Amino acid sequence: MPSTRSSGTGRPTVANPYRTPVSASGIATLVACEFAKLKRKKLVLAVLVLALLFPLPLTAVMSRDQQVFLQLFSANVYFSELLFHPAVLGVVAVMLFFQEEDNGTMKNLLAVPISRSRLLAAKLICIFILSMAYSLMNLAGSLVGGLIVNVYSDVPLACALAFGVGVLIFLATLPVIVVLVAMNRGYVFTIIAIVLYALIGWMIWYVNIRGVPMPLALLPVPLVGTWFLGVVQHASFLGYLGELLALPFSPVVAAVLLVAEGAICCAAAVWLYGRARE
Repeated sequence: MPSTRSSGTGRPTVANPYRTPVSASGIATLVACEFAKLKRKKLVLAVLVLALLFPLPLTAVMSRDQQVFLQLFSANVYFSELLFHPAVLGVVAVMLFFQEEDNGTMKNLLAVPISRSRLLAAKLICIFILSMAYSLMNLAGSLVGGLIVNVYSDVPLACALAFGVGVLIFLATLPVIVVLVAMNRGYVFTIIAIVLYALIGWMIWYVNIRGVPMPLALLPVPLVGTWFLGVVQHASFLGYLGELLALPFSPVVAAVLLVAEGAICCAAAVWLYGRARE
């Protein structure tokens, strides 16, 4: 029940929940509303299931070549995480941002005193949670693959890497959200742009996997790849690559650059999303 207070005329008035200060519970309610929008979209569930199943075909290759578990997990990161993960988050962002315009609910939201920054924060938190879920499903698929062939090694390292990749891929997707908020060109154009963004970023990194040249190394997706290789190149199965990987940045520098780029993108998204209300 909303809280009530007495007005000057003696009649109780209902407190407007949107006028309350920003709180964790208020943001949680908005995030729950964003997930409710996605609940009706079967695409999100299908993508998470695909993330779980993606490593299984690689298990056959691992078994044939007698590879270790971390090799399976790394191959999964190369393709599922660095190629498909940014595209998936971009498509989810399109669904979250455009659905309000298509259904006409944005007009209703603008009629109440709720800030656009809170709406944007709820959408970003929702996308972040899905990013972590995607990475954890990929990790679970890799663990199942390792269980099938009875090969496990460096599992704690793989768990830490999955968590890090989930966070960094979210940061690498923020430029897409900025473009989405700024242009608002519709589903088809935006989805094509998102797929091209993910594909070009992955190709730049994969073609130059032993060391992306500057300034291409500063792009978000290659930075995630640089961070990942920088962490795992000292593992036993990559030891022979030790002197061949001319990585442009250390893992720490790559992570710091991604955080800085993500902060800039968040500030730009807040400014652009706020202007849209004026």
